[in-house]
Amino acid sequence: MINVSINPLLKDHPTVLIKKYSTQKIITNYKKTFDIDVKRFFEKLPTIELRECISTGYKFYYPFGLAGDGKFYSSLQKWDWYYMPWKWEHQKAFEMIEPHMKVLEIGCAEGSFLKKLIEKLNVNAIGLEFNEDVVEQAKLNGLPVYNESLEDFAVRQEGNFDAVCSFQVLEHIANVKSFLENNIKCLKKGGKLIIGVPNNKSFLRLDEWTLLNMPPHHMGLWTEKSLKNLENHFPIKLKAITFEPPQDYHSNFFASTINQYINKQYVRPYGLVGKFANKFFKKAILMYLNIKYPSLKNVTILAEFVRL
Repeated sequence: MINVSINPLLKDHPTVLIKKYSTQKIITNYKKTFDIDVKRFFEKLPTIELRECISTGYKFYYPFGLAGDGKFYSSLQKWDWYYMPWKWEHQKAFEMIEPHMKVLEIGCAEGSFLKKLIEKLNVNAIGLEFNEDVVEQAKLNGLPVYNESLEDFAVRQEGNFDAVCSFQVLEHIANVKSFLENNIKCLKKGGKLIIGVPNNKSFLRLDEWTLLNMPPHHMGLWTEKSLKNLENHFPIKLKAITFEPPQDYHSNFFASTINQYINKQYVRPYGLVGKFANKFFKKAILMYLNIKYPSLKNVTILAEFVRL
């Protein structure tokens, strides 16, 4: 079903319905997997929709008021893998920053990236973060991190930064148009916009019920195509795209997702024959999946844009 009034990225551009999801199943799975109650995000909503912007390929969940709040993200903090202080995209972005630049990181958590920029490159770095507990910790560590809306910040800091970075943030945002516009607003002309997001053409594509890829955690699903298409609609030019290969901390998630997909597609439908094939031909099945989905192991996308 095509709709021209529901598009958080491009106003009046048509979107198409991809799938509807049961909110009760999402609620049940969050409680079972993470012991987190997310009922409050789905009041009076038996289903939610996944839609796609036809112009860009960006996929998003609808309605828009499903994004997690501070309490939700505080609940996720108990998992030690959630706020990792230094990841692949941090290192790649660090290599794009030059000494003495003025840098803004949006969604900076406790500020590990900012800290290294300040200490190693003498960068004038500032962070925005909406998780109040994390902001307090960053301040205790002497880092300039603020709990302030990007919209208000951009009004005061228009055109002040050489680089604006966000890592694993854009996929959490419902109003992506405003978010991107304010990112760009903070940049000087010629400044760098650096965005890291999960790649939804990676192994994530094999499990549409990956909880942390759904509301209230993720509000949008990005791919290389949808990121590249941003330059057609915003005053930015794509400079480079880099892909992250699986890291050690992805190994269990990667393996379990692949195994679940193989069981669903090739084992359970064929009973004993499927079990036999999986036992003796699993390597061949994995080779086939890698050929069929060449970006299966491209876990994260890091895009570097330049403001025009």
